[in-house]
Amino acid sequence: MMAEDLNVMCEYCGKQKMVDVNHIDPRGMGGSKLKDNPEDLIGMCRHCHEEFEAKRISKEDCWEKVKIILDL
Repeated sequence: MMAEDLNVMCEYCGKQKMVDVNHIDPRGMGGSKLKDNPEDLIGMCRHCHEEFEAKRISKEDCWEKVKIILDL
């Protein structure tokens, strides 16, 4: 199976694309010391991940999306 065949939604924008799993608060920058804390992970399409890295999408916006996804 090729990556293009996967039908995975970006958890930020909702577009159906292959996603990167992104640490909202990087572990090396004060994030959780746990390997993969679900509250700190969000699946993002390449475009949204680049926007996040460029700080055009905030950590707070990502955490709000994760709260909805995890029903917190």
